[in-house]
Amino acid sequence: MYVAGAKLLETYAVPPLLNTRCWPSVCVTSYNGMLYFGINADRDAMSDVDVLPAVAGPNSLDELLEAAQ
Repeated sequence: MYVAGAKLLETYAVPPLLNTRCWPSVCVTSYNGMLYFGINADRDAMSDVDVLPAVAGPNSLDELLEAAQ
């Protein structure tokens, strides 16, 4: 895929927060053989959102890989 004549190498999703005090919104996209994750949250609703990818990410990916096999 090309954008304005330049080859697109990666793409990252930015999921919207649809209402106030929204819990995390997670989006997954795939492009060119890779998976890209986007996480967005209201810090007033979830002050430790930066912990989410570090804790949930690896565990969820292990579960997904196990289910796929």
